[in-house]
Amino acid sequence: MGKESYFDGGLFSYIGHVILAVLIAALTLVICVPWSLCILYNWKVKHTVIDGHRLYFDGTAMQLFGN
Repeated sequence: MGKESYFDGGLFSYIGHVILAVLIAALTLVICVPWSLCILYNWKVKHTVIDGHRLYFDGTAMQLFGN
């Protein structure tokens, strides 16, 4: 049969990461929003499998600030 695609992340883990990202953004007066976004994107990508291959996220907050 074909290769599988699925998402294996848990709801409570996602909620925890969202809370962490919001706290980081709020406590730094939104200066660290790129870092918060990287936390969320990394979690989503880390728990996604497409055609039997787990996705990989190699972005950094500094890349979102710009070079």
